[in-house]
Amino acid sequence: MPRDNSREVRPGDLGSGDVGVFNPQDFSVFSADEPMIMGVYRDGMDLRHVTIRNFEPGQQTPLHVHPENAHCIYVLEGRGDVLVEGAPPIPISAGQFLIVPRNVPHGMANTGDGRLSYLGVNGGAEPSS
Repeated sequence: MPRDNSREVRPGDLGSGDVGVFNPQDFSVFSADEPMIMGVYRDGMDLRHVTIRNFEPGQQTPLHVHPENAHCIYVLEGRGDVLVEGAPPIPISAGQFLIVPRNVPHGMANTGDGRLSYLGVNGGAEPSS
């Protein structure tokens, strides 16, 4: 899956008062070939990373796990299915969010006619290996 961290910021780059305000549309970059991951922020300690993932209709991520941390997904636009190993697809749409505990095999599929984008937040330190 292509990843673009060219717009990602770190704590020292946030700006005035050491906080940052972001517009999700600035990270809405799509690829016709496969879902696109856009890095937004990471500090390597408390926040492993904040990303926006963008899917054209029919694109999906394979099932995968995050053994080192849980994460939260907030759907910014579109609709799709949350894929969980051993379970039927779970519909999700703009304005809803999902919490995925560590070690739960999961993925996302854009099952709608339009684009799907979500904001993902993974907590915890970067893996040591």
